[in-house]
Amino acid sequence: MKKNYFLFALLGAGFCIQNPVMASEVSGNESVKVSAVMPVADVPQTVKPFKGQWYSDEIYMDIDFYGNTVSDPNSMDGDPCPGIIKVRKGGSEMSYTILSMKVNGKKASGIVSDNDFQEQPMSAEILADGTMKITIPALKLIMGEGDIKVFKGEKILRKAAPFAGKWSLKGNGIVAEMILNLYDRCIMGMNADMNDALSYGIINITMGMNVDDCSILSWEGAGNTVDVKFVSSRSGGIYKAKLTYLPSTKKIKVSQVTPVGSDAGECYLTDGMEFVY
Repeated sequence: MKKNYFLFALLGAGFCIQNPVMASEVSGNESVKVSAVMPVADVPQTVKPFKGQWYSDEIYMDIDFYGNTVSDPNSMDGDPCPGIIKVRKGGSEMSYTILSMKVNGKKASGIVSDNDFQEQPMSAEILADGTMKITIPALKLIMGEGDIKVFKGEKILRKAAPFAGKWSLKGNGIVAEMILNLYDRCIMGMNADMNDALSYGIINITMGMNVDDCSILSWEGAGNTVDVKFVSSRSGGIYKAKLTYLPSTKKIKVSQVTPVGSDAGECYLTDGMEFVY
């Protein structure tokens, strides 16, 4: 029986489902592949820069230094906090809670909880090129083989844009929604073996009584165009496709949908589909 993972995807605050434990290994057979996607010039910085998602290859932050509205994955009940910092490498990641932050213009300073749950100072600054410089204490990542990697000092993060958010499509007997966060594998979908797993996004396509949930397994690219690999819940097959973000309309256009292997079967995601933000 095919599973509909779209309902699971909607559960994640800010399109992300946080793990309830501090340390976790990302599930799934596909390796994590985070490409260096630079922010495009036509994606404006928010009036409140210390709110939203920021990332680099090894660090991801979901923050709200103004309203403290981010769910804390390290608390029992997901209590609100100013933000979280994820450190990651390969298939492993750990989440750290930002306990307090005070904003002063384009700078902010506060406290983060380290591996021993001790309060440590951290700071953040919005730079002239629109990136964010953070200075963090030693934050450890315990990896799958027991190895430890330490993240410390100054790190440069980019705004998680434009492939983060929710888009929709309706017409010609099709109702579809696309939920993406290519900058953090945090949306519940499935892996290549069609088991429950976190993904970079899910595209739900309904045609009458028939449903296809396409979970994004990996991606690569830069700017407004990326190539994704996804698995179809309808056929169980693996496909590749190109996603193009159109800045003038904020739409995402799908093209070059190609099966990987001869037994991929039918998929409802097709060339020419345009999803509206």
